[in-house]
Amino acid sequence: EAMLADEKTARGRLAISALVLACLAWIAYAKIETVTQGFAVLGMILFAAAWILPFLLARALSLVALLLPQRYLLARWMVSDGWSQLPALRSAMMALLLALTANLGVGSLVDSFRDAFVGWLEVRQSADIYLRAPAVNYRALKPSATNADWLVDSHHRIGVSARWRDRPALIRGIDPRATDSLELPLSRWQGDSAASARQAWREQPGKVLINEQVHFLAGVEVGETVVLSTDNGPREFEVVGVFYDYGNPYFQFYLPDNVVASNWSHYYSRGIALWLNPRNSKAMQQAEASLKGLGAQPGDWISQAQIRLLSIGIFDRTFAITAAMNLLTMIVAAIALLASLLAILHERLPQFAQWRALGLHQFEQLLLVATPLLVFCAVVWLLSIPLGALLSWILIHKLNIISFGWSMPLVWKIEPALLLAVIVFLICAVTLLLVSIQWRRQM
Repeated sequence: EAMLADEKTARGRLAISALVLACLAWIAYAKIETVTQGFAVLGMILFAAAWILPFLLARALSLVALLLPQRYLLARWMVSDGWSQLPALRSAMMALLLALTANLGVGSLVDSFRDAFVGWLEVRQSADIYLRAPAVNYRALKPSATNADWLVDSHHRIGVSARWRDRPALIRGIDPRATDSLELPLSRWQGDSAASARQAWREQPGKVLINEQVHFLAGVEVGETVVLSTDNGPREFEVVGVFYDYGNPYFQFYLPDNVVASNWSHYYSRGIALWLNPRNSKAMQQAEASLKGLGAQPGDWISQAQIRLLSIGIFDRTFAITAAMNLLTMIVAAIALLASLLAILHERLPQFAQWRALGLHQFEQLLLVATPLLVFCAVVWLLSIPLGALLSWILIHKLNIISFGWSMPLVWKIEPALLLAVIVFLICAVTLLLVSIQWRRQM
C-alpha cells in the first residue's frame, strides 16, 4: 500500500508539472520568432503530454473498473492488476506516446506539403512543352502570330535579377492573360476574391504580386506598397496578392511583362511555355517539327509532364527518410515496451506461481498481463491523435513559415492513425508472445 501511495503521489506531481509546462508552452507559442524557440515550445508540449500520461492511464483504469459489472470477477481482476503494472509500464507508455505523436505529426506535415506541392505544380507547370532557346524568335510562337493547329496558348516570361532589402530578389515579367497566369494560386489577396485581385493586377497600373517569402520573411502585407529600383529610378507598386512559391529561396515579384520591359532595359528571357491542342492527336509531332524549323535543337525543349514527374519523384525520395525515422521511433517504443513487460515478468514470477496454484490456466494468466496493457495502449493511441494534430499544426503554421516563408493547408487523414492502431496492436501481440515464451521457459 505504501508503494501504491507513493506511485499516486508521483502521478499527481507529474500531472501538476505537466499543466504548468502546458501553460508555459501556450504563453510562449504567441511569441515564437525563431526556429529554436519553436522547437523549445514543441519540446514543452511533448514533455507535458508525457508527464500527464500516467495520470490519464490511472483514470482509465478506474473508469474501466467502474463500468465492469460486479459479477465478472476475473475481468475485474484483470483491470485491477493494471495498478501493479502501471509503475513498470509508465516509461514505456511515454515512449510509445512520443513515437505515435511524432509519426502522426511529421507524417501529416509531409502529406500536407506533398498535396500542396503537387497542386502547385499542376498550375505552375501546366503547359505541355517548355522551350528555352535564345536563337528562337518567341513572338513566332504566339497563337495570334501563327495559324498552327497544334498550338493553343503560349507564355513567354522575362525577368530581372535585383536586390531588395539587401537580399537577392527576382522580378518576373509574365503575360497576364496566359493560362497559368489566369489560374495563379494566391494565398492572400486584396478584394473579395483571388480572381478579382488577379484582374486588378492585370488591368490597373502600379500593381504587383509578391511571393510568400516577401510576405512572411519581409513582413509585407497585402495593400502595402513596395519600392523597386528601376532604370528610371525607384518606383512604388501596390501589393494586391501573395502567391505560393515553394522551393524558391529568393524574394520574387510578379509584374505584367510590358511593365518589366518598359522599366528595365536589361531584362532577360526566361523561356516560353507552350500549350498544345488536346484535340489534335499529332500536336506533339507537329510542335517538335515547328520548333526545329524555328532553329531550336531537340535539347532546347522538354515535356512539362516529365518535369512534374521528376519533381514529385525527387520530393518522395527526399522525404523517404521521414518514413525511416518514423519506423525507427516505433522500433524504439516496441523495445521499451518489451523490456518493461519482461521486467514485470521477472519481478512477479512468485505471484504467477501462486496464480497457477489457485487454478488459473496459462492463458488466463496471460490475460491478466494483457488486459491492462491493451487499456494503456488504447489510451496512448487516443491521446496521440490530437497531440499529433497539434504537432503538425505548429510545424506547418509556425516553424515552416519561419524557416522557409511557405504556407500550406493542414491535411489531416484518419487512415494513418488507424494504421498506427494496427501497428500498436501488433507490437502488443508480439510483445505478449515473447513474454509467453519466456514465461513458459521459466515456469
